[in-house]
Amino acid sequence: MFRIRIVELRNANNLTQQDVADALNMPRTTYAGYENTDKEPDYDTLVKIANFYKVTTDYLLGNEDNTNFIPPELLVYVNDVHPSLQRKFWDEVTEFAKYISNKYSSK
Repeated sequence: MFRIRIVELRNANNLTQQDVADALNMPRTTYAGYENTDKEPDYDTLVKIANFYKVTTDYLLGNEDNTNFIPPELLVYVNDVHPSLQRKFWDEVTEFAKYISNKYSSK
């Protein structure tokens, strides 16, 4: 499952194996080995790959299907919102994300 997930993530982000290998500071052949063989990374490398793709290690390993990942520093704020306000909270977060995306993509 790991190698399937990293291929899907790389393709979804329009990256080459070399792009990912460079970002992770490893040889392309090492990264290619993760995609093309049963070779698996050590724990630290697994975490680096998950952080790079902004997913959890559980997602990479096939233990969950959700790619949504909320960084711990933001999760504090999410947990503080009363359940009755969750929908409004996420609507406003989405609107702000769209605003930021538009602001920086138009430059």
